[in-house]
Amino acid sequence: FSIIRHDERTENFYFVHKRTLFFGLNIVGGLHRPIEWEERLQDLYEWVKATVDLRVASDQPEADSVVIFGHADPNNNHADFFDSLKVYLGEDSVAD
Repeated sequence: FSIIRHDERTENFYFVHKRTLFFGLNIVGGLHRPIEWEERLQDLYEWVKATVDLRVASDQPEADSVVIFGHADPNNNHADFFDSLKVYLGEDSVAD
């Protein structure tokens, strides 16, 4: 399988293996500028959403499920990403 990296933030990647879309995400954690946090989390959400739309929700999907690995200790500062993701995917389909 091929590993595809995010064009703007190459530390993030995805691949499809056995009809599962896997993401490896570097979720911000050490930044001290709230605006940069918001921008990076929004970029990350938009990239994940676009990739899911393309690979899972298309007319000819390559994958049936999604697994996300994240490099961070999720907390309230990450709500911009996780809350948007829960709304997009549907609350019932997201495991905390």
